[in-house]
Amino acid sequence: MSIVLTILLWVVLVALAVTVLVCSVPMRIELTLSKGETWFLSATLRPFAGLGPEILLARGQRTSRAMRGQATKEPRKRNRMWRGDPARFFHAGPRLLAGIVRHVRIDRADIKIKFGLGDPADTGQAFGLVAPLVYGAHAAPRLRVQVEPVFEEAILQGWARLRLSLVPVLLVMPFIRFGWAMIGTKT
Repeated sequence: MSIVLTILLWVVLVALAVTVLVCSVPMRIELTLSKGETWFLSATLRPFAGLGPEILLARGQRTSRAMRGQATKEPRKRNRMWRGDPARFFHAGPRLLAGIVRHVRIDRADIKIKFGLGDPADTGQAFGLVAPLVYGAHAAPRLRVQVEPVFEEAILQGWARLRLSLVPVLLVMPFIRFGWAMIGTKT
């Protein structure tokens, strides 16, 4: 009986050590969003700093209701389950977001958009608003932005690809702080 218990204890310790090792090594997350006739989303995870196998997190394609021939649905009444203090959330939420952003590194971001608003004047104004982003992106080597205005028709096509690196164990403390701020003692 004691040998079985010893073996079981060692198996649990090895599993715990492997879990800690995997969570303390950087992981790469790749997100792809494209819009042509339909929307397409893909999210993959590559452990061990991108050297591990590619794990598919999400892949989906969505068509608009008009293309599917369905009528628009009436909005549902939402069941409000959370009855917490909104002031706590609005105080702790930005701190959680800042804690996550602090530990996430953007390795590469590529954006290519082809858009038109139907009216050439409106398209020109919209392009003028995004032009600082387009031409300011040349200063950031990890960011590539291409925007092509189409003055003849209303159109939205393009894709965006984002590659992030993060160490999962570093995200534990921001979530603990957020949880404590939401359900902990009031200050």
